[in-house]
Amino acid sequence: SIENINVIHEHIVRLGRLISAQRDDLPTVGHSIDFAHPHIEIQDDEYNYVMTERGVDIVRKKTRNAGEFLMRVFEHVAFSIAVRDMRTIVTDSIDQRRFIFSRQLELLNRLNAKWADVVRQKQSEQLRRSPFDDSSLARAKYCGELRERGLSDSEAWKSACEKYPLPQHTEPHSGGD
Repeated sequence: SIENINVIHEHIVRLGRLISAQRDDLPTVGHSIDFAHPHIEIQDDEYNYVMTERGVDIVRKKTRNAGEFLMRVFEHVAFSIAVRDMRTIVTDSIDQRRFIFSRQLELLNRLNAKWADVVRQKQSEQLRRSPFDDSSLARAKYCGELRERGLSDSEAWKSACEKYPLPQHTEPHSGGD
């Protein structure tokens, strides 16, 4: 049976404390503050994890399983914390996802190892489509310098990719990521 939304919120707050989540990292309850900040609600006897942007739901994930619901919530909470932490320590020389993914898994592991395993699999799938690219910032900067020197966009990009090669994909890239 579905637990009361306030009981679920208490679980979220308690678990959030275990990973030092700030209030803004956690979803609101029963209402949206918009700007794609997540909120939780119960509708039609299902837990709903919702993100609303300009009054329109851009994400709505539903489940009747409280554990699955909490995993969805903390997948996002841990990601938000990891992004915030990354801003203070990551250098330009690595793909920022290296830190973000690692930190997200570290935080989820503190809460539930199975949640971390599920998210680790999602990360692996994402990296098969879009591998780590530690040269992306250097490539972009060099490309910009070459354009400033008068090279066309395509010439600058080609030269930048020769100097800082693109990562090799492990499966065909469909674009649109």
